[in-house]
Amino acid sequence: MSHLGLLPLALPAAAFVALRLGALAVPPGREGYADRAVAGGTLTAALFVVGIRLLGAVNLFVPWAFAGALAVAAVALALVRREVRFAFPWRELADRTTAPLLAVVVGALAITVVAAVLLPVWQWDALGYHLPYVDFALQARGTAGIPRDMPYISTYPHNAELLFLGLRAMLPDDGLVDLAQIPLGLLGAVATAGIAARLGASRSLAVAAGAAWLVVPAVFLQLPTDYIDVTAAAFLLAAIHFTLAPPSTRRMLLAGVALGLFLGTKPNAPMGTALVGAVLLARGSRAKLLAPTLAALGIAFVLGGEAYVTNIVRHGNPVWPVEMNLGPLHLPGTEKLALVMGAGAAAPRLRGPVLIRIVRSWLTLDSFPTFDMRIGGYGPLFLLALVPLGWLLVRSVRKRDAGLVLLTLATLAAPDPAVARYVLAFPALALAASAVLLTTTRFEPLRRWAPVAAAVIALWQVRYAFVGLTGDGPPLVDYVRMSDRERAVAVGAVGSPEALIDAAARVGPGESFAFDKTFELGHVAWPADLHGRAAWVPQGLSASAFEDLIERENAAIVAVGDDTSGGSWLKQHPERFLPLFPCRSMPCTLYARR
Repeated sequence: MSHLGLLPLALPAAAFVALRLGALAVPPGREGYADRAVAGGTLTAALFVVGIRLLGAVNLFVPWAFAGALAVAAVALALVRREVRFAFPWRELADRTTAPLLAVVVGALAITVVAAVLLPVWQWDALGYHLPYVDFALQARGTAGIPRDMPYISTYPHNAELLFLGLRAMLPDDGLVDLAQIPLGLLGAVATAGIAARLGASRSLAVAAGAAWLVVPAVFLQLPTDYIDVTAAAFLLAAIHFTLAPPSTRRMLLAGVALGLFLGTKPNAPMGTALVGAVLLARGSRAKLLAPTLAALGIAFVLGGEAYVTNIVRHGNPVWPVEMNLGPLHLPGTEKLALVMGAGAAAPRLRGPVLIRIVRSWLTLDSFPTFDMRIGGYGPLFLLALVPLGWLLVRSVRKRDAGLVLLTLATLAAPDPAVARYVLAFPALALAASAVLLTTTRFEPLRRWAPVAAAVIALWQVRYAFVGLTGDGPPLVDYVRMSDRERAVAVGAVGSPEALIDAAARVGPGESFAFDKTFELGHVAWPADLHGRAAWVPQGLSASAFEDLIERENAAIVAVGDDTSGGSWLKQHPERFLPLFPCRSMPCTLYARR
């Protein structure tokens, strides 16, 4: 129980807030179940993002403030005097043909929960980008503690990290922080089911389509991690769900909220946001709801546009530090796009023209499974679902409705659409299209046996992806018998992290672990309980400024680039700092104060 912290109180309160917000936002009605569930999840995420931003602005990133804010929200919603029944026809969730698939997915979700609980945080981007943002903010008790020149962390949008931060603030250590994306994955599944139902699928087949998305290998592998791709896909799917709905003021505004959450989650979101926004604007204009539609787009900008505006003001590039060349438009930056796309986990990559890479990646079913798959990761269910998606898109074009085509393109608007984790919303649309086809087909054997076959394929996908949950560490079942120490050192982003963890353990009270951008696994600089302190070493410091910094921060461990002025200074003072070992991924070295 010591690892749970405030979670036993926070989870029921958050669930109540989601149920209440959904029921308040969507009037009771038999056709409003998906709307209500997606609205509840979307509005709760938006409430948390805005609330956490406000707490950070006044330096209140402390557990009691998070718990108090959540309690206030729950009590306030409970006091709203409006009938908010949330009856649901549970028996209609499945029929005899779809029940086996749902059983497989429930088992898969149980596996992801177990993995999130037992495994240490070991995934590359979680250690290097997403959790250091959380760590610096909690260390400083506010967002002012985020280093302004830390690559990506100081410039990228952070709606997902703010949600991770909210969870981490409720916990005594990072043992359960990998649970963060699982509820957001459920939001994406519900949105997929809603999209399928909106396009004409029966309720049971729509639910099956949403469930099947969770066992797409690339989705399944990312659920128990602190990557952000499942989160981004869930918000995009929620926006598409409301955009496809018959236009109304309420749905337009909900689409705007979901779109803003998506825009503020990943730096490659602007193009997809623009496409969804264009469809939303066209539908709103035709329905004579221009004012609510413009309000929705304004909400999207407010919720997700801050990082882009800040980067334009500071650097003249909304996606700084990545240099971009878009035809005649040049956006300055310090990092080439190709290098950024190739950074991170050392997973195999495809080369060649983008269309060739996409087809090869779609057709690859035997690449080694990992949370950051660059080849494959889609699975055979997705391949089979491409035919129904093509049929549905052709049908839409024949009806002179390009909306679904643009929304599909929005799910593919990524720097490299061949990489599954960048386009996780696309398989969701394909699976939704499959549900529509099975609902409308007159070939009864296909309707009866396709969901059963899908269950068998889903089981194969889970079995295939399962080994990727643990990387080069021991099997998942072995972690049950391990101590906390044994789990922490069992697997890492680049081999065992034991040496790094031991180095960080040398940091005593009042001391710090100082590192610069060449130390790519920044989360390791903090102990699991965040009782230690880390210090950021800015780029371009002179030797004297570096010496002043490590003295001021009382640095016991220093990790800096070998070719930096700090690295040179440390080499020149062996009597003060002992070199421990080189970094494994970059030319840097860890030093310990003598």
